[in-house]
Amino acid sequence: MLECCKFSHAALPLALVTAIAPALAGAGEALLEPGRYCVEVRIELPHLSDTDATKEVVICVDAGKDPTAALRALSTNNPLADCPVHGHRISGDTIHFEVACKGTNAAKGSAVFQLDHDSYRGRIVMKMGGKNMTMTEHQTGRRVGPCNPR
Repeated sequence: MLECCKFSHAALPLALVTAIAPALAGAGEALLEPGRYCVEVRIELPHLSDTDATKEVVICVDAGKDPTAALRALSTNNPLADCPVHGHRISGDTIHFEVACKGTNAAKGSAVFQLDHDSYRGRIVMKMGGKNMTMTEHQTGRRVGPCNPR
């Protein structure tokens, strides 16, 4: 486990979440503060027990860029990681959006995240294109400081 990812899940809200910054929120205050986030990512496969794979990653939510570039499917070899996001719906501290890759039988997903200014929790339900396979990526992230300079 990454040192920055050692935190209590109890400190985070219990709802679902995805992070979009002030530009998408359309409000004066950001729904998610820009900075470096340590994110625990867990993949869940339905109808299979003991298959949950967990990893930790560090992402940067940049105030000057579209935050969906950092807040996306983060699991290893995930086809949705580079696919376009659309259909943002914001209700209070919760954001819903869709992800769809281009092409016939392409992967697609539906996300819902709950933001708490310096932490977030959410999930992306994914259907792999051309296959009868669905899985859910769960994310729990917390801000650990500013983004590292490039």
